[in-house]
Amino acid sequence: MLAVRFNNTGHYCMTGSTDRTIKLWSPSRSAVIQSYEGPHNYEVLCLDISGDNSRFVSGGGDKLVFNWDVTTGKVISKYQGHNARVRTVAYNMQGNVIMSGSEDASAKIWDTRSHSSEPIQTLNQFKDTVISIKSSRDQIVAGSLDGVLRTFDIRCGALYSDNLKEPIISMEISRDDSISLTSHSDGVLKIIDRLNGEVLSSYSGAHVVRENTLGCGLSEDNNRIVTGSEDGSVVVYETIGGRIVKGVGHSAGVVAVSTHPKDKDVILTASFDCSCRLWKLASS
Repeated sequence: MLAVRFNNTGHYCMTGSTDRTIKLWSPSRSAVIQSYEGPHNYEVLCLDISGDNSRFVSGGGDKLVFNWDVTTGKVISKYQGHNARVRTVAYNMQGNVIMSGSEDASAKIWDTRSHSSEPIQTLNQFKDTVISIKSSRDQIVAGSLDGVLRTFDIRCGALYSDNLKEPIISMEISRDDSISLTSHSDGVLKIIDRLNGEVLSSYSGAHVVRENTLGCGLSEDNNRIVTGSEDGSVVVYETIGGRIVKGVGHSAGVVAVSTHPKDKDVILTASFDCSCRLWKLASS
């Protein structure tokens, strides 16, 4: 499995895989609720779920982006325009815009209300793969392998760039929009103040990064940083107290993580070993 995401209640999750399918799960029961397949011709590399949980978006090795209806399992719209694999997709808060980032060093913005398959905007400021893209109110935040975290302010058309030196292999924004979390190819995780771009703290040592992009995440209270590791483990760095917890269970690298939207102790991981695991962090 290459992608995993809790929905916004935390009751369900979705996974994307090398077999070109997407599955809706009840993680507490380890049960597949529905399987979605057909449109993607290559592996599913990324996905996101809309705020009302009615739709999801997927991107993959076929350079395509699909907007789906969760209940019917039908594709609502197909978007094409990238010249290389799509590595990241996301909805905005309202769900009327989809953002995608690709190995073609561009990000594209799509209007879900339009019948056009053309993007409404293309962002070409990147020098390497756009590995992660997120929506934050009236801003688009994107991390790239060129080592720069870019924030595009839609209201005023401004671009803010934070050069973090090392390639960004994954990125997440806190639910309160106060901080960004970046994971880097040198094995360092960084907490970034979203107001001024200052690096507030760094974490490393317990997880292993070699050559793959590994997912990272923040707990809902921002007190825990979660990352995958190429040794098959999931690592939790606590920002208060400094405790490090390492969970072992996968037989291959953990490529994606998703933190529960309401329970800071619950984590989902997806691995190259073709499995997804649900973790519960003990309080002590």
